[in-house]
Amino acid sequence: MWPTSLRVVKPARVPDPGSPKLGKITLDPDQGATVLPGVWRVEFQTILLQEETEGGTREFARTGWRIITERGVNIPDLEHTDGVLVDGITGVLSVVGEVGRIVHSRIGHDEFTVERWVG
Repeated sequence: MWPTSLRVVKPARVPDPGSPKLGKITLDPDQGATVLPGVWRVEFQTILLQEETEGGTREFARTGWRIITERGVNIPDLEHTDGVLVDGITGVLSVVGEVGRIVHSRIGHDEFTVERWVG
């Protein structure tokens, strides 16, 4: 039931040359974001598919998924500012909102939503 592997990505700040204290936050590992070593087994369910077309041309696509960890498993390092890498999906997916963490030795688990924008 939990066929998909997931890894947590911690964001990094890309410095602004004009102001070293400022800069953009990125979840891109190629720009300094950190992929944590743990691999988690999850259930992965599509919950949102949205496309915007302008004059017959695809302008952007937004996809959202609900992720549920195995029973008895919480991802302790996962926060609302993080991203995740999921086997079978290209790119880093952004965590949207808070992580629902049900703590219980037998039936505890995490539930959270992720999104990806293309275009």
